[in-house]
Amino acid sequence: MGSPELSSKDLKVADLFCPRTKEWNKELIQQILPHEAPDILCIKPSTTGASDTYSWTLTSNGDYSTKSEAQEEIPQPSVQQTTPKQQMTATILINTDAAWKEDTKTAGLAWIFYDNTGKQLQQGSSTEEWVNSPLTSEALAIREALSQA
Repeated sequence: MGSPELSSKDLKVADLFCPRTKEWNKELIQQILPHEAPDILCIKPSTTGASDTYSWTLTSNGDYSTKSEAQEEIPQPSVQQTTPKQQMTATILINTDAAWKEDTKTAGLAWIFYDNTGKQLQQGSSTEEWVNSPLTSEALAIREALSQA
C-alpha cells in the first residue's frame, strides 16, 4: 500500500459509513484501507446513535488517574436471595447463545424467551459478519435478544 490518494486524505470515520443505514461502507473501506479493513469491520457501530465517550469504569465519575487506578477497588457483585413471595409474576427468562467461526469472522446468534412458568414465548436467531472473538459473539447475542424484548 502506497501513499493515500489525495481524495481520501481528509476522511473522517463518519465518512466510512453508508449514509442511510449507518453501517460500514465495506467496499470503500476495502478500497482505501485494505490492510486495516478486517479490524475496522469488527468494530460494531452504535445502533442507537449514541456519541462516543471515554470512561474509566472503576470510578464513580468516569475520570481516570493513576491514583484512581491504584486506590479503586473492583466492586464485587452482590447476590440477592429472593423468596417465592418476592418473585414477580411477569418475569421473563432469556437464554442466549452464540457460535463463532474464526476464519470467516462470522457469528451465529440465538435467543429464546420464557415466561415464569417455563413456557416458550419467542425465539430468534441471526448472523453477524466481522465479529472478532467468541466473547464478542456472546455479547452480541445478548444485545440482539434485549433489542427483541
